Order: sequence, then C-alpha cells, then structure tokens
Amino acid sequence: PSWDVRQRPWLRRCGAEAAWSRPYEDPATGELLESFVAPVLRDGAVAAVVIAGTFRVDARAAKRPLAPEWISLEDPKLRSRLLYPNPVCFLTTSALAGDVWKKNVMTISWLTCLNNEGDVLLSLNTRRHSAAAVLSGRPFGLSVPTSDLASLVLKVGGCSGRSVDKFATVEGLDAVAPADDDAPRPGNAFSALMDDDSDSEEDAAAGPGPEPAAFFVEGCVARLTCRVTKRCDGGDASH
Repeated sequence: PSWDVRQRPWLRRCGAEAAWSRPYEDPATGELLESFVAPVLRDGAVAAVVIAGTFRVDARAAKRPLAPEWISLEDPKLRSRLLYPNPVCFLTTSALAGDVWKKNVMTISWLTCLNNEGDVLLSLNTRRHSAAAVLSGRPFGLSVPTSDLASLVLKVGGCSGRSVDKFATVEGLDAVAPADDDAPRPGNAFSALMDDDSDSEEDAAAGPGPEPAAFFVEGCVARLTCRVTKRCDGGDASH
C-alpha cells in the first residue's frame, strides 16, 4: 500500500487494553470505519496490535456491534504463548576448558513440569553451547528471574558462551552458590569453580578438581538444581 500502517489511527491510539478505535477513514475506499483492537504488550509497552473486527460507520447502523467474544491469533508464536505461562529461566552449567572448570549461562524458555514429582521437560537444541554440559549428566542450575531482571535476560540471551565469557563481560551478571553450600562436600567443588587463582601452578598440577556443584544467577526469585535423567531426540531442528 501507499500508506504506512504504523501511522494508522487505530494503531497509534491503541492503549494497554482492548477497546474500540475512534472512527477513521479507510485509505482505499474512503469509508468511515471503526475497529476493535487488542494490544500485544512487551515490557509494558505496546509492541503490536491485533485487529479483531472492523465495521463501517454509517447513519443506518442502529448501534455499534458488541466487542468480539474471541480474538483469532494467526501467528503460531502467539498461539503457543496461550499455553505457555512459564517464565524464561537462566540455565547455568559448568564444563571443562582444558584443566579448568568454566561456568556459563544461557536463557531457556521451552520447559515445563511433567508431574508433581519434580520432573521437568526441557527442549534444547544440541547445537547450543551449553548442550554438552547439560547432557553430560552433571548437575546444572535453573534460576527464575523477576521482571526487574528483564534487561539482564536479554543481555544473556543475546550472546553465546562459545565466543564470550558471560560472567566476565555481562554487566550485572553474578553467580551464586546453593543455599546449602556450607554442607560438607569433597574438595568444596563450588569454591574451586569460583576460584580466581585456578591457573596457578599448584592448581594446574592438581588437575581440574572434583565435579562442580550446580550454581545459580544472583537476584533470582527461585533456584532449582537439575540433572538429565532421560534424553529424547527429535523435534524442530531450527529451534
């Protein structure tokens, strides 16, 4: 079209709740129209608008139609989110880089509880940098962020641990030990993971040390220690 849809009155005047637009002129036919519009919010702001119905305004109309009872979502991504109330989580892992345990974090949103026994299903592309560490059988962490950490979630999800050390480069990202970190554990695995002097000659001679415990992202509202018990291959290769 010769007109910019982003400048249409029904889009520019859409608020935070679904409602009828003011009457506006159809750029193609010149007719006076009204639309019932519903916003798609992202971080509290209107990111897109869904038109649920458009009607002509004329003198013959006894009254404006009632608001539609249902809104049709044509975008598969929007449809999946209707059954997708779980939060985006931080997934934290440790993996050997030479003789040193290195920590990494990624964001994951394709996860859901299977039952009341603590079993969780994760969907993870095996090409992801964290996949090998997750599938190794070592414990990994899931941290549930609050809305205050939305910008941190975007920063972590916007880079790969394959090319950067996220804990060294992402501002505001800090690792934290489990709440029961004082419990006896051979070699204090978490302190070995966090030790800044791990490249000393003494540490190098001792090797990488014992398997690290799961760790988490500071500031999150909930933490879970997880371990893979069953792998199911298949699914969407592009995910």
